Amino acid sequence: LGPVQQTDASYTQPSASLVALPEAGRVDMSYFDDALFIGDSITTGLYLYGYLDESLVYAKLGLAPSTALESEIDGVTINSKIKANNPKKIYIMLGTNSVGYSDGNYLANCMGELVQHISQITKAKIYVLSIPPITYYAEADYDNALTTSAINEYNTALKSVIKGTKAKFLDFHSVLTAPDGYYYEEYHEMDGIHFMGSTYQVMLSFLEKHS
Repeated sequence: LGPVQQTDASYTQPSASLVALPEAGRVDMSYFDDALFIGDSITTGLYLYGYLDESLVYAKLGLAPSTALESEIDGVTINSKIKANNPKKIYIMLGTNSVGYSDGNYLANCMGELVQHISQITKAKIYVLSIPPITYYAEADYDNALTTSAINEYNTALKSVIKGTKAKFLDFHSVLTAPDGYYYEEYHEMDGIHFMGSTYQVMLSFLEKHS
């Protein structure tokens, strides 16, 4: 899953702590001052679009549930990042890079192992988010192995696995999914996979209400 050129890079985070969200009222951005977000290229948008300081995000292109513990970002491991930040809340959204290439149950179990490991090194509350949907056109693209059925299989398995851990499963996928099972048009980038800049507002509003 490659990065997309952020088409509305001119967006900047308003300076006020309270941000007006047309979809979901207002979000107190200070709520995330003690948070850490772990994810792939989708999650990097949280700082690329200016919503959060980069120090609150541990994410990079290609990060997956099966590789997160062994990976480094600028020489920093998940362990060292958590110890340095000492977050009170940790949000994890991983799997989009691997679904379609690996078995959904295997990936979900990898996420379970990741959560178990993190819960041993921190007392932070851990939240695992379901991965987002894709568009019909992204699914039909032969260069992309992602399918709606594979995403749904993974998210279902993920919910089951997380029930057996200290983490809480948050179904953000359903917020982004239209009645036809694909991405709501206003939420996705041109590639049919990544978030529009404004979708991060929806994400943060959802997390403030459910965590």
